[in-house]
Amino acid sequence: MALSEVEKELVIQMLDELDDRVRRIVLASLEALAEWLRNVAYAIFQKIRPMLQSFWQWLKSLFA
Repeated sequence: MALSEVEKELVIQMLDELDDRVRRIVLASLEALAEWLRNVAYAIFQKIRPMLQSFWQWLKSLFA
């Protein structure tokens, strides 16, 4: 199941609120993103778990 635009914006907002150093760590690897999402937005993590790799790539491109 894909994320709604509201859920995508929520993840982007949460990443935006992080310190730059912490955001780079979260986006540095798929495992780091998965752990972060599990801790701060478990429902979103569960929803996108099967497509986490593509979501991670998309997020990295936004914050590049």
